[in-house]
Amino acid sequence: MASLYFDNDVSLQLAILLRNDGHQVASAKDLGFASATDDEQLVVAFQNHWVLVTHNRGDFTLLHDAWSRWPHAIGYVMPAHPGILVPGQAPPVPLFRAMEEVLVALSPSALAGELYWWRRTVGRTKRGIATGWSPAPWH
Repeated sequence: MASLYFDNDVSLQLAILLRNDGHQVASAKDLGFASATDDEQLVVAFQNHWVLVTHNRGDFTLLHDAWSRWPHAIGYVMPAHPGILVPGQAPPVPLFRAMEEVLVALSPSALAGELYWWRRTVGRTKRGIATGWSPAPWH
């Protein structure tokens, strides 16, 4: 089962559904980080080895790219973040089904250092540092 961290904008109803299915889910609201910045949210997820779940694709794409590029640019080896999942906006039950599909298909080690984004209209995509967004089938 997965260990997940929900930032401020992800429904706590989704957290309940995932917890009922056996996943560990912590949320910014539950832990008192509701006013934390996005970079602080990623640090909390990293420190606790939790995959970060957010709807905030723009800011977390920037953070993911910086995490991946900057250490290499200055000759530093940095551990991978535990992964970032960006589901599109949808009611909790369809989001739960989409999350389950991802969590069944991808192990925690496959998620580490990766950024996945999916929407019903576009499908699943994965962020590559050199390639940008590309389709990400996981079946």
